[in-house]
Amino acid sequence: MASKTPEDFWQLAASHDKTARKWRVGDAAKGARGFLRAIEVYTTGLQQHPANFELAYNRAQAYMTIIQEPRFLPYLPSPQVDFLRSTIEANRYVLNLNPKTADVLFNTGQALSSLAEELSEQDASKSEAIALLAEALDLYDKCLAQQAKLITEANEMVREAESEAQMRAEIESQELDYDVLPMETDAKKGSNEDQDMHREQTEVNATLIDPTTEDDMIDTGLAKLSAMTILCALYDHMSHMAVGLFVANPSLSFLEQTASDLLENGVLAVRPQTQDPTRLRAIEIFLARASFMCALSAAYYRARHTDVSTYHARIEAAYSDITSNVPSSDQSSEVLCAYAESLMDFASTVTEIHAHLHTYTPPFPSPAVDPAHWPRVRWRALSHAQSLLKTAADLPNASKDPLAQSRIFALRAAVELFRLRAMAAFKEDWQKPEWSANGVVAADSGVESKGVQGGPQGNLVGNAGVYYRGAVKWLRAAEGTTWKERVWKTAGDEERDLFVREWVVNMLKVMVLEEGKGLQWKIEAGLERFQDSVEMGEEGLEMVAKVVKDMGEERLLPFLFADSLYGHVSKAIEVLDLPIP
Repeated sequence: MASKTPEDFWQLAASHDKTARKWRVGDAAKGARGFLRAIEVYTTGLQQHPANFELAYNRAQAYMTIIQEPRFLPYLPSPQVDFLRSTIEANRYVLNLNPKTADVLFNTGQALSSLAEELSEQDASKSEAIALLAEALDLYDKCLAQQAKLITEANEMVREAESEAQMRAEIESQELDYDVLPMETDAKKGSNEDQDMHREQTEVNATLIDPTTEDDMIDTGLAKLSAMTILCALYDHMSHMAVGLFVANPSLSFLEQTASDLLENGVLAVRPQTQDPTRLRAIEIFLARASFMCALSAAYYRARHTDVSTYHARIEAAYSDITSNVPSSDQSSEVLCAYAESLMDFASTVTEIHAHLHTYTPPFPSPAVDPAHWPRVRWRALSHAQSLLKTAADLPNASKDPLAQSRIFALRAAVELFRLRAMAAFKEDWQKPEWSANGVVAADSGVESKGVQGGPQGNLVGNAGVYYRGAVKWLRAAEGTTWKERVWKTAGDEERDLFVREWVVNMLKVMVLEEGKGLQWKIEAGLERFQDSVEMGEEGLEMVAKVVKDMGEERLLPFLFADSLYGHVSKAIEVLDLPIP
């Protein structure tokens, strides 16, 4: 039996790829299987033809297509982290064949950053995550250099072609006009036809790579800035390795300077020309810059190199750049939501730092901490976040977008839970007129829970429940669902997550309004009622435990309450002999 050629493998894999793209939208499972089969064919082909660039390149592209489609993730043949490692190796294989392939340099950096982001959530893997991000940054730099070279070469070719065309036009204008062209001989005609057929056959088996544009360079610059944003988050005050790195080498200062070069003089410097690519993508660039600056400010704060007021002021300054550089008519709910989320991250970071202050001894002088000051700064930030989200919900681009509204409502619920926790710092001040007059404890106007018993705390926990219900309502509207009853088996994961969060808030309300009296048996009874109300089977308890755990890690719940709730759900899962998330 004759061995297969690279073209044979390419054609077989291409048929699987075509099938995968056909089902990509309608049936995610079939789409994922198609791309995975294509990968298998490319891998088999490379075992016989290890130096074939087209097989290696297309295999890497298939890997990237899968990891960039969230709907494919449930159908991965291995855990996501392992699949990301395989994706990285597939791209590295291509770079070994041709280290100057710009889009593969970019894709490898993307896969490295994605893996680092996954590993950054595990303390034991932070050192590996930092190494992966360092490699990604190096690849992005190489990619930018190669893209700049390709654009320069393309521009030179255009100039040469224009110059040649101009010369031909000048020559033709000086020659006599002839209406009759020399007749093409049969031999020449046949030769041309053969060349056309060969060109068509070559194009069938060729790997087509789009020409590089300035937009591609902006994408690479944004990816590099994103990798540096993730890296900032790894400088954790509880990580001895990170603190050691910071003291031995001012890495955060290096990141700050690198970002400044990229944003002020590099590919992300927004130019004033109306049709310039950077101007057309100004909001995207400014948002990425704000995200980086907020992450950098948090890292400086965790390292105790700045105080809470300066940290807060830097967040305000990061987003003021957007409002001052982008016309208000171009600003969207996305900007306000990002601003609100940064303020929520600020509140979470400040809370975390002060929770560990008694156990943390930095290797350098720490600024004075004013116990009466930081809770008020945190409260102002959260109240501002709620105001931003309220404005975002009313913007034209969000008011007609159910998915945007669902996201905004879920964020508003999270802010209220943050504010509920923050209120613990004001126990003696709840009833002071100036707090209420300044909107510190007043429920948002128009919210159904206004006036619920329990005073300010009751208002906040009631608001959170209303917002989670609103998030479900808008999510259903986005999916075109009209039924009113909530049924677990017909709901998607996002809707189920919101179901559980609303139930958690209801349990939290018991603790707030009744000061925790009978909390344990009320949790047990409440869990049974919740299961019945959404027709959730026993298998749904695993997701309940996961969401409770997530909310605790997001610092949306008091620690003891989250621990108690998670423990109770875990016991229910153990009884059923199911795995505990």
